[in-house]
Amino acid sequence: MKKPLRIAIAIDLDWPVKRHHEKYSGIQDYARENAPNWILVPDLFPAQRIRPKGKLPGYDAVIGRVSESDARAAKRARIPIVNVWQNSPVFGKVPSVGPDHFEAGRMATEHLLSRGLRRLAGIGMYRDVASRNFLKGMESVAKPNGIPMSRHHNYFSYSETEQKWHRYVTALDGWIDQWELPIGVACTYDSNARNLASMCLRAGIAIPEQIAIIGAHDEPMHCEGSEPELSSIDMGQYRAGIVAAELLDRLLKGRKPPSEPIMTPPADLVARNSTDVYSVADRVVGRAMRFIAEHCGEKIRVGDVVAHVDCDRRKLEKQFRKAGRKSINEEIVTLRIELTKRLLISTEDPINDVAAQAGYGTAQHMRHVFRHQLGTTPTAFREEHRK
Repeated sequence: MKKPLRIAIAIDLDWPVKRHHEKYSGIQDYARENAPNWILVPDLFPAQRIRPKGKLPGYDAVIGRVSESDARAAKRARIPIVNVWQNSPVFGKVPSVGPDHFEAGRMATEHLLSRGLRRLAGIGMYRDVASRNFLKGMESVAKPNGIPMSRHHNYFSYSETEQKWHRYVTALDGWIDQWELPIGVACTYDSNARNLASMCLRAGIAIPEQIAIIGAHDEPMHCEGSEPELSSIDMGQYRAGIVAAELLDRLLKGRKPPSEPIMTPPADLVARNSTDVYSVADRVVGRAMRFIAEHCGEKIRVGDVVAHVDCDRRKLEKQFRKAGRKSINEEIVTLRIELTKRLLISTEDPINDVAAQAGYGTAQHMRHVFRHQLGTTPTAFREEHRK
């Protein structure tokens, strides 16, 4: 039996948020399966107990939302430390792990554009690394496509007092008044998405017909408790917890820390009613686009779309062009590529399995489409977006 190691785990579980609980669970599960000699001790402020006075033993390592005082104490005690808090002043200065919000912003934007939306907006929080990266990810997709995008920021403390809440609501109302509808809005946090949905409904703005909303973190309390239910990016916090624990295990064994923070990819894009829209005036084209979106993971062809809407193919192609869409086949290819990108980024599935799930049939066909459409291969795309 290996010597027991006392590991301080600094994550606040009193906060009823999925991102904290999943990360904690990932750390716990890694320890149970791979480091049975770890004794995980919940401690939100471990600095004073890393080398405590008195008879109680200190810690052999720290993992969690690391503060500057935690980092200093760990350095003095010469024990390993892993930070999982992106807003920490020591993020990147000590070994750190965090979900890739830049990629989440890209995924959210591609999802909104696939719905036919040609105006975008993003909501983030002031002085928040996740928000900054998320909005940069949005812009990396919007700019090359010539899509205008506006930004809005809130303070985390917006709900602390009546005065702060009034300022928050007033500023958001003013921003909404400036929109040209229809528009797609992506929010760094689901709480902002829920509040935005409530304010739009109060103002008589229809969701998703006039505004499509997608959040991030897939918090059930916000997403499933909203009307309508909110689409969101599952940030894969459980996986981030496992990766953080793996890193700590390596450090405890004397391995060198990575030179850069480890960014873990989002787990999934969970589509719900708030983005169930295809922004076209032609109802037949809208029905066709919804059918393509729902079945692009199958081996559908143009004929399947035509049969679903019961329309002459030549007439339907003309209606697509009149509505400002690509050809029917190009729309199938576009939505299939969006699905493929999500699978490549958010799963560990082999390329052959991804090809089957995305409706290509064979990996060879998927590689051909990727080279033609994106100038790269599925494998290269996965490696590039999972660094």
